[in-house]
Amino acid sequence: MTKLAKFLAVAGLLAGCNDASRNAVPPLDRFHYPIGMALRHALDGCTSGPGCSTCQGGTPGCRTLLYVASSNFDLSYDPDTGGSLMAVDPDAAVHRQPLRPVGPPVLMGSFAGELALLDEASCPGWEDGTRQPLALVASRSLNLLYAMPLASDGAPSCGAGCTAPLAIGLGDPFGVTVSCRTEGGGAREASAWVSYQSTPSGSSWLTEVPLQQPLEPLAPVTLGAAPVYESVYDPLRDRLYLTSRFYSTAFAPIRHVDLGFPAATQDPIRMDLAVPGSETTGMAVSSDGTRAYVALRLYEPALGQFGRPPDIGGALAVLDLTDLPAGGPSGRLLKLVPMGLGPAEVRAVARPGMRDLVAVTCSAGPSLYLYDDELGAVARAIGLDESTGTPLLGRQPFGLAVESPWWKSAAAPSAVRFFVASFDQSFVSVVELDDPARPASADVLRVTDPANASCAAVCPTTL
Repeated sequence: MTKLAKFLAVAGLLAGCNDASRNAVPPLDRFHYPIGMALRHALDGCTSGPGCSTCQGGTPGCRTLLYVASSNFDLSYDPDTGGSLMAVDPDAAVHRQPLRPVGPPVLMGSFAGELALLDEASCPGWEDGTRQPLALVASRSLNLLYAMPLASDGAPSCGAGCTAPLAIGLGDPFGVTVSCRTEGGGAREASAWVSYQSTPSGSSWLTEVPLQQPLEPLAPVTLGAAPVYESVYDPLRDRLYLTSRFYSTAFAPIRHVDLGFPAATQDPIRMDLAVPGSETTGMAVSSDGTRAYVALRLYEPALGQFGRPPDIGGALAVLDLTDLPAGGPSGRLLKLVPMGLGPAEVRAVARPGMRDLVAVTCSAGPSLYLYDDELGAVARAIGLDESTGTPLLGRQPFGLAVESPWWKSAAAPSAVRFFVASFDQSFVSVVELDDPARPASADVLRVTDPANASCAAVCPTTL
Protein backbone atom coordinates (compact mmCIF):
# COMPACT_ATOMS: atom_id res chain seq x y z
CA MET A 1 0.00 0.00 0.00
CA THR A 2 1.38 3.44 -0.92
CA LYS A 3 1.85 6.21 1.65
CA LEU A 4 -0.93 8.10 -0.08
CA ALA A 5 -3.32 5.16 0.14
CA LYS A 6 -2.51 4.73 3.83
CA PHE A 7 -3.20 8.40 4.42
CA LEU A 8 -6.53 8.22 2.61
CA ALA A 9 -7.59 5.27 4.75
CA VAL A 10 -6.67 7.03 7.99
CA ALA A 11 -8.17 10.33 6.84
CA GLY A 12 -11.41 8.56 5.98
CA LEU A 13 -11.65 7.17 9.50
CA LEU A 14 -10.93 10.56 11.02
CA ALA A 15 -13.52 12.22 8.80
CA GLY A 16 -16.09 9.65 9.88
CA CYS A 17 -15.51 10.74 13.47
CA ASN A 18 -16.06 14.37 12.56
CA ASP A 19 -19.66 14.73 11.45
CA ALA A 20 -19.23 18.49 11.08
CA SER A 21 -16.89 18.00 8.14
CA ARG A 22 -19.41 15.83 6.30
CA ASN A 23 -21.54 18.75 5.18
CA ALA A 24 -19.12 21.66 5.57
CA VAL A 25 -18.68 23.83 2.48
CA PRO A 26 -15.08 24.80 1.67
CA PRO A 27 -14.09 28.48 1.56
CA LEU A 28 -14.64 30.13 -1.79
CA ASP A 29 -12.22 33.03 -1.29
CA ARG A 30 -9.03 31.11 -0.53
CA PHE A 31 -7.10 27.97 -1.35
CA HIS A 32 -7.11 24.87 0.84
CA TYR A 33 -4.14 22.55 0.26
CA PRO A 34 -3.55 23.70 -3.34
CA ILE A 35 -1.92 21.13 -5.59
CA GLY A 36 -2.63 21.33 -9.34
CA MET A 37 -2.07 24.67 -11.10
CA ALA A 38 -2.18 25.88 -14.69
CA LEU A 39 -2.17 29.20 -16.58
CA ARG A 40 -4.01 30.56 -19.58
CA HIS A 41 -4.74 33.96 -21.09
CA ALA A 42 -8.00 35.67 -21.97
CA LEU A 43 -8.33 38.52 -24.45
CA ASP A 44 -10.79 41.14 -23.24
CA GLY A 45 -14.05 41.10 -25.20
CA CYS A 46 -13.18 37.88 -27.04
CA THR A 47 -15.93 35.27 -26.85
CA SER A 48 -14.75 32.51 -29.20
CA GLY A 49 -12.13 31.72 -31.80
CA PRO A 50 -8.39 31.09 -31.92
CA GLY A 51 -7.28 34.53 -30.74
CA CYS A 52 -9.04 34.38 -27.37
CA SER A 53 -6.34 32.50 -25.45
CA THR A 54 -3.17 33.07 -27.47
CA CYS A 55 -2.44 36.70 -26.53
CA GLN A 56 0.71 37.42 -24.52
CA GLY A 57 0.21 37.90 -20.82
CA GLY A 58 0.85 41.43 -19.64
CA THR A 59 0.11 43.11 -22.96
CA PRO A 60 -2.84 45.54 -23.04
CA GLY A 61 -6.18 43.73 -23.09
CA CYS A 62 -4.69 40.31 -22.31
CA ARG A 63 -5.47 39.01 -18.84
CA THR A 64 -3.57 36.25 -17.07
CA LEU A 65 -5.72 33.62 -15.33
CA LEU A 66 -4.31 31.22 -12.76
CA TYR A 67 -6.31 28.03 -12.16
CA VAL A 68 -5.76 26.35 -8.80
CA ALA A 69 -7.15 23.00 -7.64
CA SER A 70 -7.57 22.78 -3.87
CA SER A 71 -7.46 19.24 -2.51
CA ASN A 72 -9.15 19.40 0.95
CA PHE A 73 -6.27 17.16 1.99
CA ASP A 74 -7.12 17.21 5.71
CA LEU A 75 -10.82 16.55 5.00
CA SER A 76 -11.92 19.63 6.93
CA TYR A 77 -14.83 19.88 4.51
CA ASP A 78 -17.29 17.52 2.84
CA PRO A 79 -15.20 14.73 1.24
CA ASP A 80 -17.48 14.69 -1.81
CA THR A 81 -17.51 18.44 -2.45
CA GLY A 82 -14.68 19.79 -0.28
CA GLY A 83 -12.24 20.27 -3.11
CA SER A 84 -12.48 23.16 -5.54
CA LEU A 85 -11.22 24.59 -8.80
CA MET A 86 -10.74 28.34 -8.73
CA ALA A 87 -9.75 30.84 -11.41
CA VAL A 88 -8.02 33.97 -10.15
CA ASP A 89 -6.42 36.99 -11.75
CA PRO A 90 -3.04 37.13 -9.97
CA ASP A 91 -2.52 40.74 -11.00
CA ALA A 92 -5.72 41.74 -9.18
CA ALA A 93 -4.97 39.78 -6.00
CA VAL A 94 -4.12 41.76 -2.88
CA HIS A 95 -1.63 40.36 -0.38
CA ARG A 96 -3.33 38.90 2.72
CA GLN A 97 -6.79 39.72 1.48
CA PRO A 98 -9.56 37.27 0.48
CA LEU A 99 -9.38 36.28 -3.16
CA ARG A 100 -11.92 37.48 -5.69
CA PRO A 101 -12.27 34.52 -8.05
CA VAL A 102 -13.20 34.89 -11.69
CA GLY A 103 -16.69 33.43 -11.51
CA PRO A 104 -17.82 31.11 -8.70
CA PRO A 105 -15.31 28.36 -7.86
CA VAL A 106 -16.42 24.86 -8.82
CA LEU A 107 -16.80 22.42 -5.93
CA MET A 108 -15.42 18.96 -6.61
CA GLY A 109 -14.35 15.77 -4.86
CA SER A 110 -11.43 15.80 -2.44
CA PHE A 111 -7.82 14.86 -3.15
CA ALA A 112 -7.35 16.60 -6.48
CA GLY A 113 -4.29 15.84 -8.55
CA GLU A 114 -2.62 17.51 -11.50
CA LEU A 115 -4.47 20.13 -13.51
CA ALA A 116 -4.36 20.37 -17.31
CA LEU A 117 -5.92 22.93 -19.67
CA LEU A 118 -7.21 22.40 -23.17
CA ASP A 119 -7.47 25.60 -25.21
CA GLU A 120 -6.10 27.19 -28.36
CA ALA A 121 -2.69 27.73 -26.79
CA SER A 122 -2.25 24.06 -25.88
CA CYS A 123 -4.07 22.66 -28.91
CA PRO A 124 -4.07 24.96 -31.97
CA GLY A 125 -7.35 24.53 -33.81
CA TRP A 126 -9.36 23.49 -30.76
CA GLU A 127 -11.17 26.80 -30.24
CA ASP A 128 -12.90 26.85 -33.61
CA GLY A 129 -16.01 28.63 -32.34
CA THR A 130 -17.89 25.40 -31.61
CA ARG A 131 -15.85 24.02 -28.69
CA GLN A 132 -15.07 25.56 -25.33
CA PRO A 133 -11.71 25.38 -23.59
CA LEU A 134 -11.60 22.91 -20.70
CA ALA A 135 -9.93 22.54 -17.31
CA LEU A 136 -9.23 18.90 -16.45
CA VAL A 137 -8.51 17.45 -13.02
CA ALA A 138 -9.26 14.18 -11.25
CA SER A 139 -10.60 13.54 -7.75
CA ARG A 140 -8.85 10.66 -6.04
CA SER A 141 -11.59 10.28 -3.43
CA LEU A 142 -14.43 9.97 -5.97
CA ASN A 143 -12.38 8.37 -8.77
CA LEU A 144 -13.78 10.90 -11.24
CA LEU A 145 -12.31 12.99 -14.03
CA TYR A 146 -13.69 16.53 -14.22
CA ALA A 147 -13.70 18.23 -17.63
CA MET A 148 -14.88 21.75 -16.77
CA PRO A 149 -15.83 24.17 -19.56
CA LEU A 150 -14.30 27.66 -19.31
CA ALA A 151 -16.50 30.63 -20.14
CA SER A 152 -15.38 33.61 -22.21
CA ASP A 153 -14.21 35.37 -19.03
CA GLY A 154 -12.30 32.25 -17.99
CA ALA A 155 -14.68 31.12 -15.24
CA PRO A 156 -14.97 27.32 -14.85
CA SER A 157 -18.29 25.50 -14.53
CA CYS A 158 -19.44 21.93 -14.12
CA GLY A 159 -22.91 21.04 -15.32
CA ALA A 160 -24.40 17.85 -16.67
CA GLY A 161 -21.83 15.67 -18.38
CA CYS A 162 -18.74 17.38 -17.00
CA THR A 163 -17.52 14.30 -15.09
CA ALA A 164 -16.49 10.83 -16.19
CA PRO A 165 -16.18 7.81 -13.86
CA LEU A 166 -12.75 6.22 -13.95
CA ALA A 167 -11.74 2.57 -13.84
CA ILE A 168 -13.06 0.45 -10.97
CA GLY A 169 -10.26 -1.28 -9.09
CA LEU A 170 -7.68 1.41 -9.86
CA GLY A 171 -7.09 4.14 -7.27
CA ASP A 172 -5.52 7.54 -6.76
CA PRO A 173 -5.97 9.01 -10.27
CA PHE A 174 -3.36 11.75 -9.92
CA GLY A 175 -1.83 12.42 -13.33
CA VAL A 176 -3.89 14.13 -16.06
CA THR A 177 -2.26 14.99 -19.38
CA VAL A 178 -3.84 16.35 -22.56
CA SER A 179 -2.79 15.18 -26.01
CA CYS A 180 -3.71 17.08 -29.16
CA ARG A 181 -3.52 15.51 -32.60
CA THR A 182 -5.05 15.63 -36.08
CA GLU A 183 -6.92 12.51 -37.14
CA GLY A 184 -6.99 11.76 -40.86
CA GLY A 185 -6.33 15.35 -41.89
CA GLY A 186 -9.52 16.58 -40.22
CA ALA A 187 -10.18 18.73 -37.15
CA ARG A 188 -7.90 18.63 -34.16
CA GLU A 189 -8.88 16.00 -31.59
CA ALA A 190 -7.85 15.85 -27.97
CA SER A 191 -7.77 13.25 -25.20
CA ALA A 192 -7.10 13.29 -21.49
CA TRP A 193 -4.73 10.57 -20.26
CA VAL A 194 -5.32 9.63 -16.62
CA SER A 195 -2.77 7.63 -14.61
CA TYR A 196 -3.21 5.91 -11.25
CA GLN A 197 -0.86 5.73 -8.28
CA SER A 198 -2.60 2.86 -6.44
CA THR A 199 -2.97 -0.25 -8.59
CA PRO A 200 -3.19 -4.04 -8.19
CA SER A 201 0.26 -5.54 -7.59
CA GLY A 202 1.85 -2.12 -8.16
CA SER A 203 1.31 -2.25 -11.90
CA SER A 204 1.13 0.62 -14.40
CA TRP A 205 -2.29 1.63 -15.77
CA LEU A 206 -3.48 4.38 -18.09
CA THR A 207 -6.96 5.49 -19.17
CA GLU A 208 -7.68 7.54 -22.29
CA VAL A 209 -10.72 9.84 -22.16
CA PRO A 210 -11.57 11.37 -25.58
CA LEU A 211 -12.58 14.97 -24.93
CA GLN A 212 -15.90 15.01 -26.68
CA GLN A 213 -19.48 14.80 -25.48
CA PRO A 214 -20.50 12.58 -23.89
CA LEU A 215 -17.32 11.79 -21.94
CA GLU A 216 -16.72 8.07 -22.30
CA PRO A 217 -13.42 6.73 -20.98
CA LEU A 218 -11.88 3.93 -23.00
CA ALA A 219 -10.89 0.68 -21.32
CA PRO A 220 -7.73 1.18 -19.24
CA VAL A 221 -4.51 -0.39 -20.49
CA THR A 222 -1.62 -1.76 -18.49
CA LEU A 223 1.99 -1.04 -19.37
CA GLY A 224 3.70 -3.44 -16.97
CA ALA A 225 5.20 -3.10 -13.52
CA ALA A 226 5.55 0.12 -11.47
CA PRO A 227 2.61 2.54 -11.07
CA VAL A 228 2.72 5.82 -13.00
CA TYR A 229 3.58 9.03 -11.16
CA GLU A 230 2.72 11.40 -14.00
CA SER A 231 2.77 11.63 -17.78
CA VAL A 232 4.02 14.33 -20.17
CA TYR A 233 2.92 14.86 -23.76
CA ASP A 234 5.49 15.59 -26.46
CA PRO A 235 3.60 17.20 -29.39
CA LEU A 236 6.65 17.04 -31.67
CA ARG A 237 6.58 13.23 -31.65
CA ASP A 238 2.96 12.71 -30.60
CA ARG A 239 4.27 10.70 -27.67
CA LEU A 240 3.51 10.28 -23.97
CA TYR A 241 6.35 9.89 -21.47
CA LEU A 242 5.45 8.37 -18.09
CA THR A 243 7.50 8.50 -14.90
CA SER A 244 6.93 5.90 -12.19
CA ARG A 245 6.50 5.61 -8.46
CA PHE A 246 8.71 3.34 -6.36
CA TYR A 247 8.27 -0.31 -7.29
CA SER A 248 11.58 -1.90 -6.37
CA THR A 249 15.22 -0.91 -6.16
CA ALA A 250 15.80 -2.97 -9.32
CA PHE A 251 13.24 -1.31 -11.59
CA ALA A 252 12.53 2.42 -12.02
CA PRO A 253 11.17 2.86 -15.55
CA ILE A 254 10.37 5.92 -17.64
CA ARG A 255 7.98 4.63 -20.28
CA HIS A 256 6.91 6.14 -23.58
CA VAL A 257 3.82 5.50 -25.66
CA ASP A 258 3.69 6.58 -29.30
CA LEU A 259 0.04 7.59 -29.73
CA GLY A 260 0.04 6.72 -33.42
CA PHE A 261 0.75 3.10 -32.38
CA PRO A 262 -0.43 2.93 -28.76
CA ALA A 263 -0.51 -0.88 -28.65
CA ALA A 264 3.16 -1.21 -29.60
CA THR A 265 5.31 -2.36 -26.67
CA GLN A 266 8.36 -0.18 -26.08
CA ASP A 267 11.37 -0.81 -23.86
CA PRO A 268 11.47 1.79 -21.07
CA ILE A 269 14.30 4.05 -20.04
CA ARG A 270 15.81 2.37 -16.95
CA MET A 271 16.62 5.03 -14.37
CA ASP A 272 17.57 2.28 -11.90
CA LEU A 273 20.51 1.44 -14.19
CA ALA A 274 21.54 5.03 -14.82
CA VAL A 275 21.07 6.27 -11.23
CA PRO A 276 20.75 3.39 -8.71
CA GLY A 277 18.54 4.31 -5.76
CA SER A 278 16.32 6.77 -7.60
CA GLU A 279 12.56 7.25 -7.83
CA THR A 280 11.16 9.44 -10.61
CA THR A 281 8.58 12.16 -9.99
CA GLY A 282 8.00 15.20 -12.24
CA MET A 283 9.23 15.50 -15.81
CA ALA A 284 9.40 18.03 -18.63
CA VAL A 285 10.43 17.68 -22.27
CA SER A 286 12.73 20.34 -23.70
CA SER A 287 11.26 22.84 -26.15
CA ASP A 288 13.09 21.18 -29.05
CA GLY A 289 12.08 17.68 -27.93
CA THR A 290 15.66 16.40 -27.66
CA ARG A 291 15.99 16.25 -23.85
CA ALA A 292 14.02 15.18 -20.81
CA TYR A 293 14.34 16.82 -17.42
CA VAL A 294 13.35 14.32 -14.71
CA ALA A 295 13.11 14.97 -10.96
CA LEU A 296 14.60 12.18 -8.84
CA ARG A 297 14.13 11.32 -5.19
CA LEU A 298 17.30 9.54 -4.07
CA TYR A 299 17.65 6.78 -1.46
CA GLU A 300 20.17 4.13 -0.42
CA PRO A 301 19.33 1.07 -2.57
CA ALA A 302 21.05 -1.34 -0.16
CA LEU A 303 18.30 -0.57 2.37
CA GLY A 304 15.45 -1.38 -0.01
CA GLN A 305 14.95 -5.07 0.73
CA PHE A 306 11.81 -4.45 2.77
CA GLY A 307 10.29 -1.40 1.12
CA ARG A 308 11.08 2.14 0.13
CA PRO A 309 14.05 3.55 2.11
CA PRO A 310 13.94 7.17 3.30
CA ASP A 311 15.20 9.93 1.02
CA ILE A 312 18.82 10.95 1.30
CA GLY A 313 18.80 13.58 -1.46
CA GLY A 314 17.27 14.90 -4.64
CA ALA A 315 18.47 15.52 -8.19
CA LEU A 316 17.48 16.53 -11.69
CA ALA A 317 18.42 14.06 -14.42
CA VAL A 318 18.97 15.41 -17.94
CA LEU A 319 18.32 12.65 -20.49
CA ASP A 320 18.89 12.40 -24.24
CA LEU A 321 15.60 11.82 -26.10
CA THR A 322 17.11 11.44 -29.57
CA ASP A 323 15.37 8.54 -31.28
CA LEU A 324 17.47 5.46 -32.02
CA PRO A 325 17.38 3.72 -35.43
CA ALA A 326 15.62 0.77 -33.79
CA GLY A 327 12.95 3.13 -32.46
CA GLY A 328 12.36 4.93 -29.18
CA PRO A 329 14.49 7.47 -27.31
CA SER A 330 18.06 6.81 -26.33
CA GLY A 331 17.48 7.76 -22.67
CA ARG A 332 21.21 8.33 -22.16
CA LEU A 333 22.01 10.23 -18.97
CA LEU A 334 23.65 13.53 -19.94
CA LYS A 335 23.87 15.17 -16.55
CA LEU A 336 22.82 14.60 -12.93
CA VAL A 337 22.25 17.85 -11.03
CA PRO A 338 22.04 17.74 -7.19
CA MET A 339 18.98 19.45 -5.68
CA GLY A 340 17.10 19.57 -2.40
CA LEU A 341 14.94 16.90 -0.80
CA GLY A 342 11.59 16.05 -2.33
CA PRO A 343 11.90 17.28 -5.93
CA ALA A 344 8.37 17.30 -7.34
CA GLU A 345 7.14 19.36 -10.29
CA VAL A 346 9.30 20.26 -13.30
CA ARG A 347 8.70 22.88 -16.00
CA ALA A 348 10.91 23.85 -18.95
CA VAL A 349 11.06 27.40 -20.32
CA ALA A 350 12.10 27.94 -23.94
CA ARG A 351 14.77 30.57 -24.63
CA PRO A 352 15.46 31.47 -28.29
CA GLY A 353 19.01 30.58 -29.25
CA MET A 354 19.68 28.87 -25.90
CA ARG A 355 18.89 25.64 -24.17
CA ASP A 356 15.94 25.67 -21.80
CA LEU A 357 15.66 27.09 -18.33
CA VAL A 358 14.22 24.42 -16.01
CA ALA A 359 12.24 25.09 -12.82
CA VAL A 360 11.91 22.42 -10.11
CA THR A 361 9.97 22.59 -6.84
CA CYS A 362 11.41 20.69 -3.87
CA SER A 363 8.67 20.12 -1.32
CA ALA A 364 10.94 18.92 1.50
CA GLY A 365 13.80 21.32 0.69
CA PRO A 366 11.85 23.58 0.66
CA SER A 367 12.98 25.46 -2.45
CA LEU A 368 12.50 26.39 -6.08
CA TYR A 369 15.53 25.55 -8.22
CA LEU A 370 16.27 27.17 -11.57
CA TYR A 371 18.57 25.01 -13.66
CA ASP A 372 20.21 26.64 -16.69
CA ASP A 373 20.68 23.90 -19.29
CA GLU A 374 22.86 26.20 -21.38
CA LEU A 375 25.37 26.41 -18.52
CA GLY A 376 24.67 22.93 -17.14
CA ALA A 377 24.30 24.27 -13.62
CA VAL A 378 21.79 25.57 -11.10
CA ALA A 379 21.61 29.33 -11.55
CA ARG A 380 19.31 30.19 -8.64
CA ALA A 381 17.80 28.42 -5.65
CA ILE A 382 15.07 30.21 -3.71
CA GLY A 383 14.71 28.64 -0.28
CA LEU A 384 15.11 30.16 3.16
CA ASP A 385 15.08 33.84 4.04
CA GLU A 386 18.67 34.68 4.97
CA SER A 387 17.69 36.97 7.84
CA THR A 388 14.92 34.88 9.45
CA GLY A 389 15.54 31.33 8.24
CA THR A 390 11.89 30.93 7.23
CA PRO A 391 10.92 29.33 3.89
CA LEU A 392 10.22 32.05 1.33
CA LEU A 393 7.89 29.80 -0.68
CA GLY A 394 6.27 28.03 2.27
CA ARG A 395 7.08 24.78 4.01
CA GLN A 396 5.97 22.51 1.16
CA PRO A 397 6.36 24.17 -2.25
CA PHE A 398 4.85 21.65 -4.67
CA GLY A 399 2.51 22.89 -7.44
CA LEU A 400 4.18 24.87 -10.22
CA ALA A 401 2.92 26.91 -13.17
CA VAL A 402 4.94 29.07 -15.57
CA GLU A 403 3.99 32.13 -17.59
CA SER A 404 6.44 32.57 -20.46
CA PRO A 405 6.79 34.96 -22.09
CA TRP A 406 5.22 37.58 -19.86
CA TRP A 407 5.26 41.21 -20.97
CA LYS A 408 6.28 43.01 -17.79
CA SER A 409 7.35 46.29 -19.37
CA ALA A 410 9.01 47.71 -22.45
CA ALA A 411 12.33 46.99 -20.76
CA ALA A 412 11.35 43.38 -20.02
CA PRO A 413 8.98 42.22 -22.78
CA SER A 414 10.01 38.55 -22.45
CA ALA A 415 9.97 38.19 -18.69
CA VAL A 416 8.91 34.97 -16.96
CA ARG A 417 6.72 34.35 -13.93
CA PHE A 418 6.75 31.19 -11.81
CA PHE A 419 3.72 30.47 -9.62
CA VAL A 420 4.54 28.16 -6.69
CA ALA A 421 1.89 26.66 -4.39
CA SER A 422 2.72 26.03 -0.74
CA PHE A 423 0.72 22.85 -0.17
CA ASP A 424 0.36 22.78 3.60
CA GLN A 425 0.13 26.56 4.10
CA SER A 426 -2.32 27.16 1.25
CA PHE A 427 -0.82 30.18 -0.47
CA VAL A 428 0.74 30.80 -3.88
CA SER A 429 3.98 32.71 -4.37
CA VAL A 430 5.00 34.51 -7.54
CA VAL A 431 8.63 34.54 -8.62
CA GLU A 432 9.48 37.05 -11.34
CA LEU A 433 12.41 36.89 -13.76
CA ASP A 434 12.93 39.89 -16.02
CA ASP A 435 15.41 38.19 -18.34
CA PRO A 436 15.25 34.39 -18.74
CA ALA A 437 18.80 34.47 -20.10
CA ARG A 438 19.92 35.63 -16.63
CA PRO A 439 18.05 33.38 -14.18
CA ALA A 440 20.23 34.32 -11.22
CA SER A 441 18.22 37.55 -10.93
CA ALA A 442 14.91 35.76 -10.17
CA ASP A 443 13.26 36.78 -6.91
CA VAL A 444 10.03 36.47 -4.95
CA LEU A 445 8.09 39.68 -5.49
CA ARG A 446 4.48 38.92 -4.70
CA VAL A 447 2.42 36.47 -2.72
CA THR A 448 -1.17 35.59 -3.55
CA ASP A 449 -2.20 34.82 0.01
CA PRO A 450 -5.91 34.67 0.84
CA ALA A 451 -5.83 35.96 4.42
CA ASN A 452 -4.11 32.82 5.67
CA ALA A 453 -2.94 33.35 9.24
CA SER A 454 -0.33 30.62 8.97
CA CYS A 455 1.40 32.70 6.33
CA ALA A 456 2.00 35.72 8.53
CA ALA A 457 5.40 34.59 9.77
CA VAL A 458 6.80 33.28 6.50
CA CYS A 459 5.38 35.31 3.63
CA PRO A 460 7.25 38.24 2.07
CA THR A 461 5.48 41.53 2.60
CA THR A 462 6.58 43.09 -0.67
CA LEU A 463 3.86 43.04 -3.31
